[in-house]
Amino acid sequence: MTSKTYTAARAKRLILDGNFPEGGIVEGSLYLSGCDLSGVTLPTTIGGSLDLSGCDLSGVTLPTTIGGSLYLSGCDLSGVTGWWSDNGEATRRRCIAVSYYALIQTDTGQYIAGCRGPWTKKQALDHWGHASRKDKRAKAFVAAIELYDAAKLAA
Repeated sequence: MTSKTYTAARAKRLILDGNFPEGGIVEGSLYLSGCDLSGVTLPTTIGGSLDLSGCDLSGVTLPTTIGGSLYLSGCDLSGVTGWWSDNGEATRRRCIAVSYYALIQTDTGQYIAGCRGPWTKKQALDHWGHASRKDKRAKAFVAAIELYDAAKLAA
């Protein structure tokens, strides 16, 4: 079965109307910032970037392939996202925490947030767990890194 491909504008209308077909593909970048995504189906593949800033992502399955960047700033992210591939790379990623920036964990054991990283677990904990870091983001990121150890959960 061949998946149907949609322009970003058409895909956005279908998604927001709750009519996007399962397995659909989007050409280009998709901007859904601030949209109510409850009960919607997102595309499995997006050719460009995906902006979900400010969205409640509870129960939402992220695409498995995103050709550009994934923006999750200000999202209500109640749990860990599923794994996805970025820019056609073999390395898979998932979001494990959000505190203004999304903390992304790769299946190779690296961590990235904003312009920080890619870092090993030790480097990430040295940065966010440093004694001088007492801010909310540092605490959230350290807790997530310790909870979601890539070596144990990459499967």
